[in-house]
Amino acid sequence: MSSKRVTSEFMKTRLTMTNIGEYPRQNYDFGFTLHQVARKQIFAPIFLQENYGKDSDCTLTSILTMVKYLRKELDTHEIYNQIEKTAKKYLYNGATYGTIPFSHRTIAQKVFNHFNINHQFKTKYLKNVGFDLWDILKEIDAGNMVMLSMQNDGRDYYRSHTVTVIGYVEFCDELGHLIYLLQVYDNWNSSYSFLDFETISTLSEIVY
Repeated sequence: MSSKRVTSEFMKTRLTMTNIGEYPRQNYDFGFTLHQVARKQIFAPIFLQENYGKDSDCTLTSILTMVKYLRKELDTHEIYNQIEKTAKKYLYNGATYGTIPFSHRTIAQKVFNHFNINHQFKTKYLKNVGFDLWDILKEIDAGNMVMLSMQNDGRDYYRSHTVTVIGYVEFCDELGHLIYLLQVYDNWNSSYSFLDFETISTLSEIVY
């Protein structure tokens, strides 16, 4: 279902459990009765950019989340330092632009290889061209987190930002309309947030 609008109440606003019930009513042609029909969540540790490197290290923090989820016994700072060291080889600059999207898969793969984590990363570019919502949902259903980088989330809350998709929620109204909202760690907040896939920019990338 395509978004008809983004109301002013939800511009530059974080989507959380307190407001996602109202979000579909205001921004989609949903009925009055809205209920959750499905939910999937990967329970992974949360890390914040402010506790590690420089300001533009969102991608590095997302990779940290994925490594720590699979290797809980590893020291968090050791992991981050290795990620940062690897990222710098691929033109990472945390004080300015952060990482180059085309390098995300390579950085993640090099870090996973370093820690002997058996996983082969894939990457897809351009929302609804190279990948779609179902690509993300399929990975979450399989227990795999997805690193999502976007130019804009369509609401001007996230700009040139990377988040870690750790789940999704499916809502339905009395008319049978469905909407999926992605559950994400945005690397800014110590609890999960939500993201509307329909509104994010075409210039987006997934690494999984």
